[in-house]
Amino acid sequence: MQTVSALCQGQSAFLPVVRQPEISEHVRRLILSGPPTRDQLGRIVFNELYQLFLTMPDDEANSLSALLSGWKASGLTLDQMAEASRRDALECSILFKSALRRMMNLFVGSPDQFPFLSRLLIGRQSSLSKTAETTRKLLQTGLTLHDIASKRHLAVSTIEDHLVELTLKKVNHWLSDYLSTACEQQIMNVADHLKTRQLKPIKNHLGERVSYFQIRLALAKNAVSGRKVVRINEQ
Repeated sequence: MQTVSALCQGQSAFLPVVRQPEISEHVRRLILSGPPTRDQLGRIVFNELYQLFLTMPDDEANSLSALLSGWKASGLTLDQMAEASRRDALECSILFKSALRRMMNLFVGSPDQFPFLSRLLIGRQSSLSKTAETTRKLLQTGLTLHDIASKRHLAVSTIEDHLVELTLKKVNHWLSDYLSTACEQQIMNVADHLKTRQLKPIKNHLGERVSYFQIRLALAKNAVSGRKVVRINEQ
């Protein structure tokens, strides 16, 4: 988006928001293989993005579009999106990941509908971050979260973040060790009753019966299973 936006403004030199050579090269090849004029390129990308956003729930479309950068317009970070929308940062992350997953599924399943943007996919499955993958391997050895944190010289909360990432990527065969079915159902019942996916209201309602970590795991698991995320405005 940033590249197409800059080209449509007649700018061929700009500071990219992503500084990974393999990504820059992939985008460069895609642009060069596209329409012959910048105006045509801009119209094609706009039309395909418009059709893409029409397939998404408003919350997902807004989260994805908010992170896109253009000419002299920087996309928001997830923390900035959370502040601007008065949402919990975890909810913003889940909405964004859900939008990405929906987009990739559409590109794979309906490439004719998105002939240009679907070529952004390199043809490999999304992978875990390296640090989450390291945690996953240590989990398989039977270590506890505290053991892993000590071994890796990281905070336990960081290891918990890795487990939430694993859950969002559906790598959750270990999930029952930290979140029972009964606990998950209790959390989701309260979330639905309160019509929120924010952590604090759910925790305040359930008190010491659940931890913030268990709430995050439950919300992450149900997000990837397709359970509806309710729009909320309250803090």
